Amino acid sequence: MKLRTLIFLLLALAGVGFIVFTVYFPAGFGRSGAENNAGQVEMTMTTAPATTPAQLHVVDVTDSNYKAEVQATTDPVIIDFSATWCDPCRRFGPVFDKVSGQYQQSGGGKVKVKFCKVDVDQSPQVASLWNIRAVPTIVLVKPDGKGGLVYVSTSGYHDETALKKFIDDALKPGAQTKPAPSMP
Repeated sequence: MKLRTLIFLLLALAGVGFIVFTVYFPAGFGRSGAENNAGQVEMTMTTAPATTPAQLHVVDVTDSNYKAEVQATTDPVIIDFSATWCDPCRRFGPVFDKVSGQYQQSGGGKVKVKFCKVDVDQSPQVASLWNIRAVPTIVLVKPDGKGGLVYVSTSGYHDETALKKFIDDALKPGAQTKPAPSMP
């Protein structure tokens, strides 16, 4: 009889503890806090993150605007192929944004470069066109001087120094390039 009483008291205390915990800590463990205890969504006021000047230089490229943004350009274009679920892509994004602002002007020995981002999940035709197998992948497309486009590519996370070196090396006249694919 004493064992049953002890088990009953332990279960009762655990139940009371659970109720107190959920009342005072509605977000609990592993919940976002966006829902209250009744499962209803609670509205909260948040402000949108400020857009940095560097982000203003990066164009989002999709299946629908690829031809206009990449194929029809006369300037070199660097494309960051990434995905929202990719941790190295999330770490590389701010680096790409920061460097984009440094290649916008033709002065200082830098050639103007158009910076673009492609989400491979949102733009599967563009990702397939470029045969993207790993993210992040960076592609620099430039005119070949004969009316076509050529490209240089690399994959993986790059810090600011490595990204600048990739861009500068790819822009050199003697860089090893391949013919760029074109969307029909």
